[in-house]
Amino acid sequence: MARDLKLEVVLHALDRASRPFKAIAGSGVGLARTLRDTRGELKGLQAQQKDIASFRSLKGASEQTASALQANRDTLRQLSASWPATSAPSPRCRPATTPSAPNPTPWPTSTRP
Repeated sequence: MARDLKLEVVLHALDRASRPFKAIAGSGVGLARTLRDTRGELKGLQAQQKDIASFRSLKGASEQTASALQANRDTLRQLSASWPATSAPSPRCRPATTPSAPNPTPWPTSTRP
């Protein structure tokens, strides 16, 4: 009986001494899982950052296109306003108005959507 008690005391002491090591080993598994999850979230954030950079690039290109379109519309408006003020066709337009040339098609009048 004394021997059993001694064995129980030794096993209890061994259990108490090894408990921190078991906790460390168990937390290492949890830490690895958390690290894997964090890496996955980081990949997701990097993909979102790339999407945002692409969006900003496309937005800048769209703004440049819009300003170029507006400049072309302004030029067209100025040319349309000055067209009736011309009395005679320019030398480049004369061959198109000769009797042997076919009648040129008129420009469309409603171009605005």
